[in-house]
Amino acid sequence: MPLEGQSVKCPKCGYENPPSAKFCMECGARLVKKQPVELKLGEAERMLLKAIFAISLLMLILELSINRLLHVLVSTPIIGGAVGFSYVLGIALSLYMLAVLHRKVSLTHIESMAMILAIVVPLAGTLATYLISVFTVRTYSPLWVVYAVALATIWRAYRERG
Repeated sequence: MPLEGQSVKCPKCGYENPPSAKFCMECGARLVKKQPVELKLGEAERMLLKAIFAISLLMLILELSINRLLHVLVSTPIIGGAVGFSYVLGIALSLYMLAVLHRKVSLTHIESMAMILAIVVPLAGTLATYLISVFTVRTYSPLWVVYAVALATIWRAYRERG
């Protein structure tokens, strides 16, 4: 049996296998050696994303508090509930991403998914508000543009490191 530090333990039977083994030598089970996938962000990307999430947080809070159309929309059951939920969830996810980006240089898979959700969810809500306001009250907020820029930044980071 190989030394403890050099062995790979079988998840099925517990047998200690050599590090080069792909299958357990005792029971034949596949040995999975998963490396955690992380998205490494450069300092410029991190600063840009922190700025985007800070602006997003401020704008979502301001828009929820002063946009009259949102007050009307939120009072309607189906559309307003979805739009209001997207704003509140966007605030929570923006806060979370600001905390993560403040203390980390690379993001785990789950943090990367949270970052994408922190952009896509408010993008849907702000774009819906924008489209409704264009066709009804003729006043609108271009907040959805912030999320489009953020999404493009993240897409570029994934493609460069993919």
